[in-house]
Amino acid sequence: MCVRTVTVLGKRFLITPLFILFLPMLVLAGPYRKARRIRLGNRTYDAYVADNVVARAIGYMFRDPSDIRDGECMLFIFQGGGRHCFWMLDVHFDTCLYSRSGRSGWRKVCIMRRGSIRSICAQGHTFAEVMRRK
Repeated sequence: MCVRTVTVLGKRFLITPLFILFLPMLVLAGPYRKARRIRLGNRTYDAYVADNVVARAIGYMFRDPSDIRDGECMLFIFQGGGRHCFWMLDVHFDTCLYSRSGRSGWRKVCIMRRGSIRSICAQGHTFAEVMRRK
């Protein structure tokens, strides 16, 4: 099966029907700005910060797995702590989800399976999502 890709804002995306609907938000919100380096366990990651509603909604949706470098992750920042939910609709690779509350360290929440429509909810104000490499 041949999968078409397109490059937008320097990142490669897999084209799906839903991608066409999200394209204007992707361009306007620019969810892929690097702003932080974080440490999860014994590894350091360059994090793309998703700190607004649109960037958090897009996350890793439509991203081409071959375009994601080792040592790269998404950092989801919310204004307040509490219960936040994540899903994997149109994400084409498995990820590991980590949460952080207050000054406590990072805690692994779960492995999220690609394309799953089941939402995963967890407590925290900051979450990191890392591509799970085989």
